[in-house]
Amino acid sequence: LIAGVRQRMRAEDTSSTAPLLTSTLRKLNSNGNLQNPAHWMRRDMWITRDGSLCYFSIKDNKRLVLIPGTALAGAKISQFRGTPLGDYCIRVETSCGTKTGATYTLACESSEDFGTWWEMLVSSANVDRFRPSQTVIDTNRELQAIKLEVRNRRMNINDDSKRTFKGVLWKLVTQGDPRKLNDWVQRDCGLVEDGAFCYWSKKEERSFQYYTHADLRHATTYRVANENVCRPWVFQVCLPSVKGIQQTCGSFAAESEEAREKWMQEFAKFRVTPMPKIS
Repeated sequence: LIAGVRQRMRAEDTSSTAPLLTSTLRKLNSNGNLQNPAHWMRRDMWITRDGSLCYFSIKDNKRLVLIPGTALAGAKISQFRGTPLGDYCIRVETSCGTKTGATYTLACESSEDFGTWWEMLVSSANVDRFRPSQTVIDTNRELQAIKLEVRNRRMNINDDSKRTFKGVLWKLVTQGDPRKLNDWVQRDCGLVEDGAFCYWSKKEERSFQYYTHADLRHATTYRVANENVCRPWVFQVCLPSVKGIQQTCGSFAAESEEAREKWMQEFAKFRVTPMPKIS
Protein backbone atom coordinates (compact mmCIF):
# COMPACT_ATOMS: atom_id res chain seq x y z
CA LEU A 1 0.00 0.00 0.00
CA ILE A 2 2.93 2.30 -0.45
CA ALA A 3 2.97 4.83 -3.25
CA GLY A 4 5.88 5.03 -5.64
CA VAL A 5 8.70 7.50 -5.27
CA ARG A 6 8.15 10.85 -6.90
CA GLN A 7 10.65 13.21 -8.43
CA ARG A 8 12.26 15.36 -5.75
CA MET A 9 12.48 18.54 -7.81
CA ARG A 10 9.49 20.16 -9.45
CA ALA A 11 9.75 22.41 -12.49
CA GLU A 12 7.67 25.57 -12.47
CA ASP A 13 4.66 25.67 -14.77
CA THR A 14 5.29 28.59 -17.13
CA SER A 15 2.41 27.92 -19.54
CA SER A 16 0.62 31.05 -20.75
CA THR A 17 -2.58 29.58 -22.22
CA ALA A 18 -5.74 28.42 -20.51
CA PRO A 19 -5.59 24.88 -19.06
CA LEU A 20 -7.60 22.07 -20.63
CA LEU A 21 -9.00 21.01 -17.27
CA THR A 22 -8.80 22.31 -13.72
CA SER A 23 -10.33 21.21 -10.41
CA THR A 24 -9.43 19.98 -6.95
CA LEU A 25 -7.93 16.52 -6.48
CA ARG A 26 -6.44 14.65 -3.55
CA LYS A 27 -2.89 13.37 -4.02
CA LEU A 28 -1.30 10.65 -1.94
CA ASN A 29 1.95 11.78 -0.33
CA SER A 30 5.19 10.17 -1.44
CA ASN A 31 5.53 6.88 0.44
CA GLY A 32 2.08 7.54 1.90
CA ASN A 33 -0.31 4.84 3.09
CA LEU A 34 -3.44 4.45 0.97
CA GLN A 35 -5.52 3.66 4.05
CA ASN A 36 -4.46 6.74 6.04
CA PRO A 37 -6.67 9.76 5.19
CA ALA A 38 -4.01 12.09 6.63
CA HIS A 39 -1.64 11.07 3.81
CA TRP A 40 -4.00 12.39 1.12
CA MET A 41 -3.49 16.10 0.44
CA ARG A 42 -6.02 18.22 -1.43
CA ARG A 43 -4.48 20.11 -4.36
CA ASP A 44 -5.70 22.53 -7.01
CA MET A 45 -4.61 20.73 -10.20
CA TRP A 46 -4.84 21.21 -13.95
CA ILE A 47 -3.77 19.83 -17.32
CA THR A 48 -1.86 22.20 -19.58
CA ARG A 49 -2.18 22.27 -23.36
CA ASP A 50 1.05 20.29 -23.73
CA GLY A 51 -0.42 17.50 -21.59
CA SER A 52 1.41 18.24 -18.32
CA LEU A 53 -0.29 17.63 -14.97
CA CYS A 54 0.33 20.61 -12.71
CA TYR A 55 -0.67 21.90 -9.28
CA PHE A 56 -0.42 25.01 -7.15
CA SER A 57 2.02 24.68 -4.25
CA ILE A 58 0.88 26.66 -1.23
CA LYS A 59 4.25 26.07 0.40
CA ASP A 60 6.23 27.47 -2.55
CA ASN A 61 3.46 29.87 -3.63
CA LYS A 62 3.88 28.95 -7.28
CA ARG A 63 2.59 26.74 -10.10
CA LEU A 64 4.55 23.49 -10.30
CA VAL A 65 4.61 20.57 -12.75
CA LEU A 66 3.79 17.23 -11.13
CA ILE A 67 4.06 15.11 -14.30
CA PRO A 68 5.54 16.66 -17.49
CA GLY A 69 3.65 15.98 -20.71
CA THR A 70 6.60 13.98 -22.01
CA ALA A 71 6.36 11.65 -18.98
CA LEU A 72 2.57 11.46 -19.02
CA ALA A 73 2.66 10.35 -22.65
CA GLY A 74 2.69 6.58 -22.65
CA ALA A 75 1.89 6.33 -18.93
CA LYS A 76 -0.33 3.56 -17.57
CA ILE A 77 -3.62 4.92 -16.20
CA SER A 78 -5.66 2.67 -13.94
CA GLN A 79 -8.57 2.91 -11.51
CA PHE A 80 -8.54 1.29 -8.10
CA ARG A 81 -10.90 1.01 -5.12
CA GLY A 82 -10.74 0.20 -1.45
CA THR A 83 -9.46 3.48 0.04
CA PRO A 84 -11.10 5.70 2.69
CA LEU A 85 -11.74 8.24 -0.08
CA GLY A 86 -14.06 5.96 -2.06
CA ASP A 87 -13.92 4.42 -5.52
CA TYR A 88 -12.84 7.44 -7.59
CA CYS A 89 -9.09 6.89 -7.39
CA ILE A 90 -6.64 6.96 -10.29
CA ARG A 91 -3.08 5.65 -10.43
CA VAL A 92 -0.65 7.09 -12.99
CA GLU A 93 2.50 5.03 -13.66
CA THR A 94 5.10 6.69 -15.85
CA SER A 95 7.87 4.84 -17.72
CA CYS A 96 6.43 1.50 -16.62
CA GLY A 97 9.06 -1.21 -16.20
CA THR A 98 12.03 1.15 -15.91
CA LYS A 99 14.02 2.33 -12.90
CA THR A 100 13.25 5.96 -13.68
CA GLY A 101 9.49 5.50 -13.56
CA ALA A 102 7.26 6.95 -10.86
CA THR A 103 3.76 6.28 -9.54
CA TYR A 104 1.29 9.02 -8.69
CA THR A 105 -1.93 8.29 -6.83
CA LEU A 106 -4.88 10.67 -7.14
CA ALA A 107 -8.45 10.73 -5.83
CA CYS A 108 -11.41 12.62 -7.31
CA GLU A 109 -14.20 14.05 -5.19
CA SER A 110 -17.15 12.85 -7.29
CA SER A 111 -18.08 10.43 -10.05
CA GLU A 112 -18.42 13.37 -12.46
CA ASP A 113 -14.91 14.59 -11.67
CA PHE A 114 -13.59 11.04 -12.04
CA GLY A 115 -15.10 10.65 -15.49
CA THR A 116 -13.65 13.95 -16.71
CA TRP A 117 -10.17 13.38 -15.26
CA TRP A 118 -10.11 9.78 -16.48
CA GLU A 119 -10.88 10.89 -20.04
CA MET A 120 -8.25 13.61 -19.97
CA LEU A 121 -5.48 11.50 -18.41
CA VAL A 122 -6.10 8.57 -20.73
CA SER A 123 -6.08 10.94 -23.71
CA SER A 124 -2.83 12.53 -22.51
CA ALA A 125 -1.24 9.10 -22.10
CA ASN A 126 -2.30 8.10 -25.63
CA VAL A 127 -0.63 11.00 -27.40
CA ASP A 128 -1.29 9.61 -30.86
CA ARG A 129 -5.01 10.20 -30.34
CA PHE A 130 -4.89 13.09 -27.87
CA ARG A 131 -7.93 15.13 -28.87
CA PRO A 132 -9.67 16.83 -25.91
CA SER A 133 -13.45 16.61 -26.22
CA GLN A 134 -15.67 19.67 -26.23
CA THR A 135 -16.95 18.66 -22.78
CA VAL A 136 -13.45 19.24 -21.43
CA ILE A 137 -12.21 22.30 -23.28
CA ASP A 138 -14.00 25.40 -24.45
CA THR A 139 -12.42 26.33 -27.77
CA ASN A 140 -13.54 29.93 -27.37
CA ARG A 141 -10.87 30.39 -24.71
CA GLU A 142 -8.14 28.49 -26.56
CA LEU A 143 -5.85 31.50 -26.87
CA GLN A 144 -6.74 33.18 -23.59
CA ALA A 145 -4.05 33.77 -20.99
CA ILE A 146 -3.98 31.20 -18.23
CA LYS A 147 -6.41 32.03 -15.44
CA LEU A 148 -6.62 29.62 -12.55
CA GLU A 149 -8.17 29.91 -9.13
CA VAL A 150 -6.70 28.48 -5.96
CA ARG A 151 -9.48 27.20 -3.69
CA ASN A 152 -7.65 24.84 -1.39
CA ARG A 153 -4.99 26.26 0.93
CA ARG A 154 -4.77 23.61 3.65
CA MET A 155 -1.33 22.45 4.80
CA ASN A 156 -0.05 20.39 7.72
CA ILE A 157 1.30 22.28 10.73
CA ASN A 158 3.08 21.25 13.90
CA ASP A 159 0.49 20.84 16.66
CA ASP A 160 3.07 22.21 19.13
CA SER A 161 3.10 25.63 17.44
CA LYS A 162 2.30 28.32 20.01
CA ARG A 163 -0.83 30.33 19.30
CA THR A 164 -0.61 34.04 20.07
CA PHE A 165 -4.30 34.66 19.35
CA LYS A 166 -7.17 32.19 19.12
CA GLY A 167 -10.93 31.94 19.04
CA VAL A 168 -13.93 30.39 17.32
CA LEU A 169 -14.72 31.25 13.71
CA TRP A 170 -17.16 29.88 11.15
CA LYS A 171 -15.45 29.22 7.83
CA LEU A 172 -17.23 29.15 4.48
CA VAL A 173 -16.51 25.80 2.83
CA THR A 174 -14.77 25.63 -0.54
CA GLN A 175 -17.15 26.83 -3.29
CA GLY A 176 -19.81 27.33 -0.61
CA ASP A 177 -22.75 29.74 -0.79
CA PRO A 178 -22.44 32.41 1.95
CA ARG A 179 -26.24 32.61 2.05
CA LYS A 180 -26.61 28.94 3.04
CA LEU A 181 -26.17 28.12 6.72
CA ASN A 182 -24.99 24.56 6.03
CA ASP A 183 -22.04 25.86 4.00
CA TRP A 184 -20.44 27.33 7.14
CA VAL A 185 -18.40 25.11 9.47
CA GLN A 186 -17.26 26.01 12.98
CA ARG A 187 -13.51 25.96 13.60
CA ASP A 188 -11.19 26.59 16.53
CA CYS A 189 -8.76 28.98 14.86
CA GLY A 190 -5.59 30.78 15.83
CA LEU A 191 -2.60 32.80 14.73
CA VAL A 192 0.73 31.23 15.70
CA GLU A 193 3.82 33.12 16.71
CA ASP A 194 5.47 32.90 13.28
CA GLY A 195 2.44 34.59 11.69
CA ALA A 196 0.59 31.61 10.24
CA PHE A 197 -3.19 31.16 10.52
CA CYS A 198 -4.32 27.67 11.51
CA TYR A 199 -7.35 25.71 12.67
CA TRP A 200 -8.13 22.43 14.41
CA SER A 201 -9.92 19.76 12.36
CA LYS A 202 -12.24 17.66 14.53
CA LYS A 203 -12.71 15.20 11.67
CA GLU A 204 -9.00 14.46 11.29
CA GLU A 205 -8.04 15.34 14.89
CA ARG A 206 -5.10 17.55 14.02
CA SER A 207 -4.18 21.11 13.15
CA PHE A 208 -3.92 22.51 9.65
CA GLN A 209 -2.35 25.70 8.38
CA TYR A 210 -4.60 27.79 6.17
CA TYR A 211 -2.40 30.85 5.59
CA THR A 212 1.39 30.95 5.85
CA HIS A 213 3.43 33.79 7.32
CA ALA A 214 4.31 34.83 3.75
CA ASP A 215 0.61 34.90 2.84
CA LEU A 216 -0.32 37.19 5.72
CA ARG A 217 2.46 39.64 4.86
CA HIS A 218 0.43 40.55 1.78
CA ALA A 219 -3.11 39.73 2.92
CA THR A 220 -5.92 42.26 3.04
CA THR A 221 -9.03 41.87 5.19
CA TYR A 222 -12.48 43.25 4.38
CA ARG A 223 -15.74 43.42 6.28
CA VAL A 224 -18.78 41.87 4.60
CA ALA A 225 -22.19 43.48 5.08
CA ASN A 226 -24.55 41.33 7.17
CA GLU A 227 -27.33 41.53 4.57
CA ASN A 228 -25.15 39.70 2.01
CA VAL A 229 -24.58 36.56 4.11
CA CYS A 230 -26.59 34.30 6.42
CA ARG A 231 -24.12 34.69 9.31
CA PRO A 232 -23.33 38.06 10.87
CA TRP A 233 -19.87 39.57 11.41
CA VAL A 234 -18.21 38.08 8.32
CA PHE A 235 -14.81 39.21 7.09
CA GLN A 236 -12.72 38.09 4.13
CA VAL A 237 -8.99 37.46 3.87
CA CYS A 238 -7.76 38.16 0.33
CA LEU A 239 -4.34 37.50 -1.19
CA PRO A 240 -2.87 39.03 -4.35
CA SER A 241 -2.72 36.96 -7.55
CA VAL A 242 0.54 35.12 -8.31
CA LYS A 243 1.65 34.80 -11.95
CA GLY A 244 -1.88 34.46 -13.27
CA ILE A 245 -3.17 32.43 -10.32
CA GLN A 246 -6.14 34.01 -8.60
CA GLN A 247 -6.33 33.33 -4.89
CA THR A 248 -9.88 32.76 -3.68
CA CYS A 249 -10.69 34.97 -0.70
CA GLY A 250 -11.32 33.12 2.53
CA SER A 251 -14.60 34.01 4.28
CA PHE A 252 -14.89 33.78 8.06
CA ALA A 253 -17.65 34.72 10.51
CA ALA A 254 -16.79 35.88 14.03
CA GLU A 255 -18.88 35.49 17.18
CA SER A 256 -19.54 39.23 17.50
CA GLU A 257 -18.77 42.55 15.90
CA GLU A 258 -16.07 43.15 18.51
CA ALA A 259 -14.52 39.76 17.79
CA ARG A 260 -14.45 40.51 14.07
CA GLU A 261 -12.62 43.79 14.67
CA LYS A 262 -10.09 42.02 16.89
CA TRP A 263 -9.42 39.31 14.29
CA MET A 264 -8.88 41.92 11.59
CA GLN A 265 -6.48 43.84 13.85
CA GLU A 266 -4.49 40.66 14.55
CA PHE A 267 -4.24 39.83 10.84
CA ALA A 268 -3.08 43.39 10.12
CA LYS A 269 -0.12 43.00 12.52
CA PHE A 270 1.58 40.65 10.06
CA ARG A 271 1.02 42.79 6.96
CA VAL A 272 4.17 44.46 5.60
CA THR A 273 2.24 47.43 4.21
CA PRO A 274 -0.49 49.44 5.95
CA MET A 275 -4.05 48.11 5.66
CA PRO A 276 -6.32 50.13 3.37
CA LYS A 277 -9.14 52.02 5.00
CA ILE A 278 -12.28 49.92 5.12
CA SER A 279 -15.68 51.58 5.25
